[in-house]
Amino acid sequence: MPFLAPGLLLFLLMAGGSLANPLEAAPIKQESVPSPRRLAPGVEQTIPVEREAEETSSIHDMIELTQGIPDLRWTPDEHEESLTLYRRAERSIFRRGIWQVQITFKPLRMIYVDLPQPNGKMKRELVWYMVYRITNPGKHLTPVQGEQKQFHPGEWKIERANDYEKMYAHIGPHRFTPIFLLRTHRDQKLSIDESSVEHLDQILPVARRAIYLRERPNCSFDEFYDSAGMSGEQVVVSTDRQVTSRYGVVTWIHVDRPLGPDGQLDLTRKVDVDFFTIQIMGLTNAYRWQDPPPGAAKGTGRTFEYKTLEFTFYRPGDQFDAREDEIRWGVPGHRRYRWVYRPAVANYRPHGLKP
Repeated sequence: MPFLAPGLLLFLLMAGGSLANPLEAAPIKQESVPSPRRLAPGVEQTIPVEREAEETSSIHDMIELTQGIPDLRWTPDEHEESLTLYRRAERSIFRRGIWQVQITFKPLRMIYVDLPQPNGKMKRELVWYMVYRITNPGKHLTPVQGEQKQFHPGEWKIERANDYEKMYAHIGPHRFTPIFLLRTHRDQKLSIDESSVEHLDQILPVARRAIYLRERPNCSFDEFYDSAGMSGEQVVVSTDRQVTSRYGVVTWIHVDRPLGPDGQLDLTRKVDVDFFTIQIMGLTNAYRWQDPPPGAAKGTGRTFEYKTLEFTFYRPGDQFDAREDEIRWGVPGHRRYRWVYRPAVANYRPHGLKP
């Protein structure tokens, strides 16, 4: 190798760095531990917590009794009909404590990463990702029954609680078990049609390392979780003096691929992805359900819908020049975010999920 003057060598190194593609993954070194990056105001976006007192209770007939037991309804001769089991099972009040964790996220970005393939080879893929952190603000809502009176039970009221043990009908510590669903849309109306494609996030360990080195979040790499590791521990309650966050990243690939005739992703073609939404489930335990109408076939069962956070995004780019700086949070004519109720993502397939 010919000798290079120090000045020329420095110039070549600087030129090589300045011409690098910003979407390319940074070289990965096991010993490299980047220092946290200071973010300018406004880079992170925090979604306010929205807990409603109405979410702590719901009124339903106990159809297991009213419909499940024949001839349960009868009229007593000496007592009020309202005291019968059938009447008590009508319009029963179901109560529960409602908790919600708070999400703070950075703008959606892209990075090229060499990912392992089933054949054992590596392939360069464009990874869409979003870095976020989860905090537990506490002061969750829980119903509390007042003192029993002589002739009637105590009235219920809504109180605030930090500890999950103090919440009514709790099932354990507050954990964020995330489900991220990215859905593409044809136009600005965000309508769901045959061209819409749904993408669940994918666990990409190689991409997580590359993203960590690029983003330099305020945590160690072991504390930078993907969707599988995020729920490993509870989200502890933060205080005014100390905010404790769990940092995470969500990743997708093949977002710009259309559906083929068989209903699967066609990896041989690319399409424009100008409008898309991201739905996040698991931020709260709020849900609602609906029972089948009387006379419905047995086994129909009740249906559940879960409170879900939805983001809208607009990307005025094209499939030939993927640029992360073109992604805009919010679609004209729509809110940047909203809370919706949707069914759980079960029996996932790339297309066909209901909103």
